[in-house]
Amino acid sequence: PQYVLSAWEGSSRRRLVLIGFYWNNWQDATARNTLINNAVKWVSDFAEVQLTSMAPANVNPGTSGVKMARLKISSYANSKNNNTNTITGFTVYQTGTAAHSSITDVRLYNSNASGDLTGSVLAQAAFDGTGKATFSGLNMVIDTSDKYYALVYDIADPADEGRTVRLRLGSASEFVTLEGGPVKIYGGNETAEVTINNITPPAVPSNVVVTNLRTGTSLQADWNANTEWDLSGYKVYRAVDSGGGKGSYGLCATVAQNTYSDTGLTEFYRYYYKITSYDIADNSSDYSAEVMAIPNRAPATPTGLNAANPGTGHKLDLTWDAVTGEPNDPFNDNTPDLAGYYLYAATGPDGPYGKVNTTPVTGTGYTHNGIKDGITYYYKIASADRYGLESALSSYVSATPSDSTPPEIISHYPAGGQDYVERNVVIRVRFDELLDTSGDISGWIKLEQKNLDNSYSELPGTVSYDPVTYELKFDPAGDLTATGNFRVTVKGGEPSGVRSYATSPYFAADEVWTFGTLLNPHADFETNNTL
Repeated sequence: PQYVLSAWEGSSRRRLVLIGFYWNNWQDATARNTLINNAVKWVSDFAEVQLTSMAPANVNPGTSGVKMARLKISSYANSKNNNTNTITGFTVYQTGTAAHSSITDVRLYNSNASGDLTGSVLAQAAFDGTGKATFSGLNMVIDTSDKYYALVYDIADPADEGRTVRLRLGSASEFVTLEGGPVKIYGGNETAEVTINNITPPAVPSNVVVTNLRTGTSLQADWNANTEWDLSGYKVYRAVDSGGGKGSYGLCATVAQNTYSDTGLTEFYRYYYKITSYDIADNSSDYSAEVMAIPNRAPATPTGLNAANPGTGHKLDLTWDAVTGEPNDPFNDNTPDLAGYYLYAATGPDGPYGKVNTTPVTGTGYTHNGIKDGITYYYKIASADRYGLESALSSYVSATPSDSTPPEIISHYPAGGQDYVERNVVIRVRFDELLDTSGDISGWIKLEQKNLDNSYSELPGTVSYDPVTYELKFDPAGDLTATGNFRVTVKGGEPSGVRSYATSPYFAADEVWTFGTLLNPHADFETNNTL
């Protein structure tokens, strides 16, 4: 051809072609017609590319996989090229106000008509210093049906905060086809503008704890620190209940660290706190869970603590002076804010001291029971208010429990003189206090049977002790004889008698009593039908 002129009629998407020829042999009709036919086929074989922006309006710095555009490619091929066009390369440009280096490459994926990715990456092209990226070596075969592709960015540079990016297709002449046919870009060739903007708020602050600073006018809020790279700080919100119900929340403070001391408060008022975090783009998290605290002073330390040994063993009596002058609590009928007292005990002056009573003692005296005789105990005391706040501990006092009275029998079975006792009886002796069983207790109870000559023979058995019921037991090795007479002796006196602890007196003297057994008419007999 001498020349080929073509133009697109945009509204109907038709291509108008004018071809001019110069022949040496115009009269050869066959050659002329073949030449014209082939030329028309060539210029009518083209691909059409349509770009649809998928770009979001805003995206966080550091976001991977930002879908920028969907490409729809249609083939207008004739039978000369098997009704296909094959795109092997094309060019895209990065535009906008962001530095070209902030986005290093662009990726090409298969997609559906909605722009959803339908497979792994097909190709990747790197941007040069001018923001140009060229795909090459592609094999995008476009037949009579439309094909869809997606272009994807990684936006990695936080320094581009507030800047914008776009993606623009290169010109039609920058598309390369295997068949050599032209490409038409139909419609727009550039995506919408994406602003690199921090749009994700930081996490909600967690584990908020508000501590009473014991001054009556201050509280301290603490919480776990957030870990976002763009975190700017925290906002503390507070509501107050002065006795008429909780008011609304208002901003109390803006802080950079995960702690805040709230001062100038009113004692006993209820203060409620919520915390939010915010970032450099002023995105704010939701509120944390509500936490309530009450500012109040610790009560005064009690004075006059005294420990005394009553001499009855395993106990000490403690007394102290009452604490007075505590402030009145408007939330508790304006009564003094004092719940009672806690005692702390140790076996050495330097501790460690453990709490003796689990609930506060409301009076000014307490008996510490169940302790060991002969051991020196050290005591300190603290006062406590209604909200669990305790005073500082007092200085220590000490005392040593001891027992000046021997243990006493309060009951035993069988009773003295009791007849008709079952033959499998267990002897039980209950005392008024805990016994010292650290030594040999096998001789503490002796069971004997009376002989025909009025002498007694000792019977074998096992002695045991129950520290809960304070009960000493003797379990005979076998059943007792029928219609027998028996004697029980509880050992007293030194050196092996019953006693409480090493420093307490022995059971004064042997305790002795007797009993008899019942003849069981069904025992030791066999059935005899002829009897």
